[in-house]
Formats: sequence, structure tokens, C-alpha cells
Amino acid sequence: MPTRPQPPPRRSPNARRHLTAVPSPHDKPTRKETYAEEQARLDAEALDRWAAIVADLPPLTDDQITSLAVILNRIDKRRRAAQDTEQKRAA
Repeated sequence: MPTRPQPPPRRSPNARRHLTAVPSPHDKPTRKETYAEEQARLDAEALDRWAAIVADLPPLTDDQITSLAVILNRIDKRRRAAQDTEQKRAA
């Protein structure tokens, strides 16, 4: 008996479509980090990384100390500006 031609297979379901994360009712909604908060966090992480690097270096020259001080002052200035901005928003 001859076989009949089969219809083309239907589209199979996309496995990724069924594996999306669904928030739990017990989870608190997380607030998205503002740009200033993100910059402050990244600055703090950079400061921690530099502290670890500098601890392993031989004694720094005066030029290296000056360069490091300039970087740290810029980070501190950016942090103060971010804090001022947040205080103005809160007021």
C-alpha cells in the first residue's frame, strides 16, 4: 500500500518562550538604580580595585602619587556632586 504524503510539520513551540522568569509574589519590586547611584557604585568599586593594586606595588614616586591624588579628587568631586543632586531632588 503506498504511503500518503504527510503535511508539513507544524511550528514547534519555542522552548525559551515558556522559560521566562515570573516574579514571585513574595519578591519586593527592585527600584532601578539611577545614573548617579550607578556612577557612585562604579566609583566605589574602582576605588576598591585600585586599593588592592596599589597595595601590591612598590613605593610610589611623587609623580605617581600626584596622578593618583588627581584621580581620587575627581572621584570625590563626582560623589559630592551626586550627593548634592540627590539632596536637591529630595528637597
